[in-house]
Amino acid sequence: MENRLNITKSAYYLNERVARLTRRQLSIPKKALIQTCRVKMLVVTDYGGSFGDNEGFGLGHFLRAFDEPLPFTSFEITKAHRRSDEDADIENFRFHEHDLSRYDVIWLFAVERPAFRPSGQPVLTLTDAELRAVSEYMDQGGGIFATGDHEDLGVDMCGRIPRIRSMRRWFTAANPGPNEEPFAPAQTGIGRHDTIVDINPALAGVQGDQSDLTPQKIKLNYRYRTYHMGSVIRRQVKYPHLVLCSPDGAINVLPDHMHEGNCEVPADLTKAFNFAGYAIQEYPMVGRARLTPEVIAEAVNHVTNSDFGVIAVLDGHQTNQIGRVLVDATWHHFFNINIAQFGQLKQAVTMV
Repeated sequence: MENRLNITKSAYYLNERVARLTRRQLSIPKKALIQTCRVKMLVVTDYGGSFGDNEGFGLGHFLRAFDEPLPFTSFEITKAHRRSDEDADIENFRFHEHDLSRYDVIWLFAVERPAFRPSGQPVLTLTDAELRAVSEYMDQGGGIFATGDHEDLGVDMCGRIPRIRSMRRWFTAANPGPNEEPFAPAQTGIGRHDTIVDINPALAGVQGDQSDLTPQKIKLNYRYRTYHMGSVIRRQVKYPHLVLCSPDGAINVLPDHMHEGNCEVPADLTKAFNFAGYAIQEYPMVGRARLTPEVIAEAVNHVTNSDFGVIAVLDGHQTNQIGRVLVDATWHHFFNINIAQFGQLKQAVTMV
């Protein structure tokens, strides 16, 4: 398959220029700037999700991407399941019962909702004690990623976590949120977010194959910077958000799916919460401005031929106040059913 990750030369040149300036200003040899980084990741899923290779809703193929050798970087992954999974490192996981500070980043692949829970088992909506543990982790600089799917899939784990609960939609009219959160896209009909590329008009209902080798092309929201060289020469470069950069250039494709969720900038940035005695400002003030998330990539909804937010980011770490938060429209961008065949291509995979 043709490699769809095109080289973004402007981003490359920008990074090289910054690196040269840093070395020159600090008088540090280039080799002294090379350090080995070990990233500690906690990956959490619940009922419906798994860590195996053979299940459609498994994360096995995705996690194997981190086994690929990278220069000066390695990953230590802990797999935690909220219920039971023989491929998990930790079963019956509860956030407040573990030291979250040992992890650099937590990934949440949330599936459970009121209409999708195992019968006879306790409801696993996050308790105030768990919400406190996650909130303290974020406020102490921990990074966190979260995704669900259409409607309220994933609401049990993610629907009340500050920042995550408002940067992505988790609720429906049948299961409304406690703070009048906007409703998530539907599973069927005109209200769904369908990104399937290989549409077949002869087919009724869902048209196309989410498991094939044809990805969707996403629209990156680029940044622009102008460099002044002396008093005459100016050079403008454009580059995507850093989480969408790879050694091969900008990441501008994702697996497609027939009913994705929605990521956005919330209308109200002033919310505050208290969980088990811990007070958290959802979007704290930085000087005179409030820290605000942004949509860094959009996808095309083929039902209405309109764009929607597919990835949103809050770069809290740049303020030295809180950790980065990243949300994605659907876990189908990561599950086996959507990406298993891509592994056969031996293309480089970069963590976002």
